[in-house]
Amino acid sequence: MSLILSKSEQNYNAFILLKEADYGTPSVHCAYYSCFQRLLHTFKEYYPEEYAHVNQEIEGKRLGSLHKHIPKEFFSQLLVSKIDKRDVRNMKDDLTNLYNLRIESDYKETEITETKLESVDKSVNN
Repeated sequence: MSLILSKSEQNYNAFILLKEADYGTPSVHCAYYSCFQRLLHTFKEYYPEEYAHVNQEIEGKRLGSLHKHIPKEFFSQLLVSKIDKRDVRNMKDDLTNLYNLRIESDYKETEITETKLESVDKSVNN
């Protein structure tokens, strides 16, 4: 198993434990990173050339955030594959939801409510 996939599983397990202990903010953080790391692993595994190219662009400062450009390129690759477009859209929506909730939980003066945690749980488990 790759190290990044192992990290993804650790973050997923941390998400579950933190959610069950009513630690909403860090559980959202771990949920997002679990999915993002799984996406990194899958992108590198199935589209290694595109993955390497995006990383070079990011490291060379020609692109901005890893959290924006890796998913953008990954989902672009999925759209040209034989995967159902609705499934790709749903995956993208779930990751976007998790990203936005992670930003909110990490940096905003807002509470992570039970409704938001349910949304996180749904996005992680789709």
